[in-house]
Amino acid sequence: MASILGGLTLYERRPGRLVLALSAVHRIVFGVLSALAAFILCFGVLFEGEPTILLGRNALAMVLALTMLFGLVYEDRWTFDRAAGRVENRFGTLFLARRTGFPMADLERIGIERFTRGRLVETPEPTASGLAEGLRPRRRWGRQAIVRLIAVDRAGSVHVLEMGPGSRQAEMRSLGLRIAGFCGVRFEDATTV
Repeated sequence: MASILGGLTLYERRPGRLVLALSAVHRIVFGVLSALAAFILCFGVLFEGEPTILLGRNALAMVLALTMLFGLVYEDRWTFDRAAGRVENRFGTLFLARRTGFPMADLERIGIERFTRGRLVETPEPTASGLAEGLRPRRRWGRQAIVRLIAVDRAGSVHVLEMGPGSRQAEMRSLGLRIAGFCGVRFEDATTV
């Protein structure tokens, strides 16, 4: 099960077509928030006799309403279609979404990998004599482990299907195994290395 606002859910829309997309809960939450933001924006006109919503004091409510509306119409969807033999990605707003894709026959593998957000800092490691001889990577506090669900095609291009915090590793593995099984390709777990 994906997180309410951040994760994608996997479902079979019809036999032979697997879809990884934003959940219905995402749409419901942003629909309610959009309606609430529109109500707040129109409150003065409806109940206080203001002539228009285009007043300076409504600027924050306008930005909030537009942000919630953007969240409502945002789309992020991966479609694995065996009948058409295609893997397609559509992301962006419903009106200006970008569509990319490649033949399913070119799909080499599905996998998950883990990395730490941020960068490693190289610091000299002191030796017994007090002199620094080697460099050892050391992580700073506050860095977050990230897990990515990826699809790799035969050309070596990596397509990020989903990304989230390290606590979602088991969920990502489950999604990856299901997609790999559906597409008939191997699954590679780079988090166990």
